[in-house]
Amino acid sequence: MPSLEVDYTIGSDLSTTDSDFGFPEDDHITDLDSSPEDDDTTGLDSSPEDDDTTDSNSEKSPVSMAMKREIECIYQKMETRSKWRLSTGKYVEDALFDFGMVSNYEHLAHSFIIDPDDETYNSIFTEEELDEIRTYNRKEFPEISDDLLEYLLKYEKDSLEELREVLAEKEPWEGKNYDKSIHFDFEWVKRSMHNLINEYDNDNLKSGRHENWYLVHFWSLIDNSLSDLDNVYVARGEVCSNASANRKNRHRTSQGITRLKRKKLGRRSDLIIRKNKREYGCSEAGRYFKGVNDTKILKERGLKCPKVMKDMFVDLANAVEWKTEIVRQIEVVGWIHAELMMMLMRLDNPGGYICRITRTPLYQIAEEVGRFGENLEFFTLVLKYKAIIKKTISLIEGKKTKTKSERKRKLQEVGKGSSAVTARIYDCCETPKKKKNK
Repeated sequence: MPSLEVDYTIGSDLSTTDSDFGFPEDDHITDLDSSPEDDDTTGLDSSPEDDDTTDSNSEKSPVSMAMKREIECIYQKMETRSKWRLSTGKYVEDALFDFGMVSNYEHLAHSFIIDPDDETYNSIFTEEELDEIRTYNRKEFPEISDDLLEYLLKYEKDSLEELREVLAEKEPWEGKNYDKSIHFDFEWVKRSMHNLINEYDNDNLKSGRHENWYLVHFWSLIDNSLSDLDNVYVARGEVCSNASANRKNRHRTSQGITRLKRKKLGRRSDLIIRKNKREYGCSEAGRYFKGVNDTKILKERGLKCPKVMKDMFVDLANAVEWKTEIVRQIEVVGWIHAELMMMLMRLDNPGGYICRITRTPLYQIAEEVGRFGENLEFFTLVLKYKAIIKKTISLIEGKKTKTKSERKRKLQEVGKGSSAVTARIYDCCETPKKKKNK
């Protein structure tokens, strides 16, 4: 069986497409000509009406023996000394591998991603072990400045009249005193509050709206919070992830004995946060909220979104040449939206070959203006999510301090080609293909 060891070439542009080299006739898959087999979101996407069906596409696509052999090959390449060893002596990689080998359907364990709050693991790890997994090398949520919290609390009102009075007040930072680098978040809060108050005034907080309606009227507030970050933009609307495409085409080679394989699309997300060629977060959104363990939510928070997040994490780690002191600090974020509900997920690499998911409770945009104060939790969460993105960008783009001798050696290597760096974290497994109807 061919080696599945993943090598990354430092210095290459991971997002480069064949069209960048002037081959318009290249047979790569586009949004217009892709088939279900080319998009490994197959088996996960469902319409709202199908959310509660038990005969979902993913259940029609059991894990094949070939997929298990692939996972076993990856597992065999993991060095014991580099694995995440718990205080009890158990290796997290070993436990996930054993569970994956007996699982008939795809699970995050197959991609060596662990969500310690997934009840599946209650029979695999002890409660003490799960607590250790949650807390080891934990990244604390960023703190919000007292001034900004004080301003948020001004909107803890329960009537439109009181809220509009707050909006009418001129703040000390407005007008000629405004400094974008200092006051942008205050301005974002005020603009967002103005838009949200209008939704209450127009009685728009009703269930059953179209998914895109929620994206335009509510979740765009999240997008706008990032507007002051240089070159950061939010792509909305079933966007294909570049990082996911990189993973899916990792072993694509030029033609020879066989023809050139078609280039595969990355996984689609409802939102992708990008800066230049790199991706820092994603989102999945739904029209309805039918409970915390609704089928659609379980699929998106329990498989689809975390796998895209890991793809992004691998690309970011490659950008810093897998330097442990940086890789252990970076995080990728992901939103789960359902109607007026939201959950934020964070993915990091606390140790070994494992990626960890940490998720917040579900928060809600209040349906009635009398409960408007509950919305302050949403605004605070968005500000913290923004701080995580800023921190990760800073880590990825941090100025590299090198001695003169290191710079000389680097310059002498110009033209020789880049050396390969073995990945410390292996790629996600491929999603099982849906069986075709005969």
